[in-house]
Amino acid sequence: MTVTPNGGIKTVAGIDKMLDNIAARMTTDTSQVKQIKNALSKQFSEEVVKQTMESSFKIYPERAVKIGDSWTVDTKLQMSMPIETITAYTLKEVKDGIAILSVKGSLISKGSFETMGNKMETDLKGTNSGETSIDIKTGIVLNSHLRIELYGKMKSMGQDIDFEMQGINKIVGKEVN
Repeated sequence: MTVTPNGGIKTVAGIDKMLDNIAARMTTDTSQVKQIKNALSKQFSEEVVKQTMESSFKIYPERAVKIGDSWTVDTKLQMSMPIETITAYTLKEVKDGIAILSVKGSLISKGSFETMGNKMETDLKGTNSGETSIDIKTGIVLNSHLRIELYGKMKSMGQDIDFEMQGINKIVGKEVN
């Protein structure tokens, strides 16, 4: 992927190969591989991957900051379901050219979407928290470890569904030429 100076994602590459690899690991039946890849390509389109990656990399402040300063980034995603993140970053420390950021935010998913032919509605809330390390010279996220929790209700086919998800978003980055 190509990242812009403010952390936006300009381009992504290798999605087709990634989908081929995922589908091939699920089955050896070539007709099923094609069906799986087709289903995955809707969930992992170029635009969805760009949005997802941008939510992890568009974290930079619009002004110079010093230790203890905080700034907020609001990101809206439309993956399979709509998600808005409002995340506060605080510069904790700078050591050996690496900035350490504390991350604390909220997640909201309220809206409708369609998946596998079913209309779904979400009313979910959650949090993300953790720490991110950034190389000051290059701006590259070297390491990010965030805990994500999302919970609430979903509706599908007239049924209320209790929803709870916990996960870890881990990024390890390095500069390649």
